[in-house]
Amino acid sequence: MSNGAPKRCESLQPAEALATPDPLLDGADAGGKVAISFIIGTDGRVHSPVVLESAGAGEDLSVLGTVRAWRYRPATCNAVPAETEGKVEFSSH
Repeated sequence: MSNGAPKRCESLQPAEALATPDPLLDGADAGGKVAISFIIGTDGRVHSPVVLESAGAGEDLSVLGTVRAWRYRPATCNAVPAETEGKVEFSSH
């Protein structure tokens, strides 16, 4: 019988990065930092990236474009692909 409660995750495997190249930052704003939050979907693609900390429009767009192209082996819950949240931070030196 199902009581409508979500199933507990007995065996959680985190997402595994397959292709996550660094974005090209121009470094004009030395010490500038871009922080991004995103969802790693069950398809292993990045969905809904959001800028948490901005280093300016140009840098933000560069990072968002790069992160959207990243690919992961999705996280799994009880051997079933599951969405998970990812966060990443880049800084120009």
